[in-house]
Amino acid sequence: TNETRVTMKQGELVCVPGEAAKALEKYRVVAASAVIATGALYVLLGLCCCRGIRRGAQLRYRRRLAHAELQRAYLAERAHRTGTPVAEA
Repeated sequence: TNETRVTMKQGELVCVPGEAAKALEKYRVVAASAVIATGALYVLLGLCCCRGIRRGAQLRYRRRLAHAELQRAYLAERAHRTGTPVAEA
């Protein structure tokens, strides 16, 4: 077809012939699809990798918490046996 399409290019109006307008529209669709696909892949990889990091952090936190509880119980038992006040660690 011999259509002419008017588009904006860096703030200026540009006339694009019919076939070139179709090619330009296909390019825009492909470029937008590529950006969306890249973003989706980025999100999926981020979720997968961050899940392992989060699990490791939770495990380290639980270990530190259990250690602190055992230490508190030990100090309380020692204070009870010796009759001295409980010392905070």
